[in-house]
Amino acid sequence: MGVCIQTGWIVWTHGPWPAGYWTDLAISRSGLNQMLESDEKFLADGGYRDRTNGWAETPNGYNNEDQKMKQRARARHECINGLFTKFGALREEFHHHRTKHGLVFGAIANVIQAHIELFGPPFHVEYDDNYCDR
Repeated sequence: MGVCIQTGWIVWTHGPWPAGYWTDLAISRSGLNQMLESDEKFLADGGYRDRTNGWAETPNGYNNEDQKMKQRARARHECINGLFTKFGALREEFHHHRTKHGLVFGAIANVIQAHIELFGPPFHVEYDDNYCDR
């Protein structure tokens, strides 16, 4: 699932994926990176660190304002991920045919997105994405 840094809205979903079967990096390679413009990147945690992964912006170990800003955006994404687990269908073993899992996940994503649109994201993130002078 992808979340817009500026708005906190869910902007991308892809799957379903069996739990533990695919890494986040493999999932992003199978979909997210094809959705990006040539000059775009996405924020990710250290699990996306890979030499061939030029589209993920991962923590670099520096404790500066840029990294703090990115960490806050990643933390909001994790909060939104946590909202999905409030639905029993995604927290517990899925007892229906696996072809229905994507439908259920999509419905839950839409409910969460509607909540975000009505009440706002879990918290606001100030983010300066002007990389021209970096």
